[in-house]
Amino acid sequence: MKKPLVICLILLLSLTACKSTNNPPVQYKPDDELVVLANGLGRSDWAMRYFAQQLKRAHYKVCSLNYASLGQSVEAVFTQTTTQINACIANASKVHFVGHSLGGLVIRAYLQNNPRVFNGNTLGNVVLIGTPNKGSELANHLNGSWLMHIAGSVSQSLITGSKRATP
Repeated sequence: MKKPLVICLILLLSLTACKSTNNPPVQYKPDDELVVLANGLGRSDWAMRYFAQQLKRAHYKVCSLNYASLGQSVEAVFTQTTTQINACIANASKVHFVGHSLGGLVIRAYLQNNPRVFNGNTLGNVVLIGTPNKGSELANHLNGSWLMHIAGSVSQSLITGSKRATP
């Protein structure tokens, strides 16, 4: 990968990933529907602000997850997000999920590991946008690079098939 492209990628991530909104706890009325938003790798809840605004205008309650992903282990990300999701969905009558990229993997893992959380009609729609369910060709391309090393085990876990490094 050429140096200017790498520098632009790092600059772009640093400009869009760091700001966080510290959302107050979501208050529910009996018929409110909640949408849990999960951002992608190297991003914060701020990256999902446009979705959040549009959903609020459509009268949904919104809970945006905010978790560190760069330099983190897969287990650390899932621990952070499970705690946040559990806090978000407490007392919600219907819960929908929208995840972008890594956020989709976070949602999928949460639902797989917590099947008893949703009873009856509590679980609504689940939308995964650009989620690398079978790994990422970009991760394959960057495999072994200094950028992947800095990004941590979350990004390394996205390497596909036989190209995946063994821990």
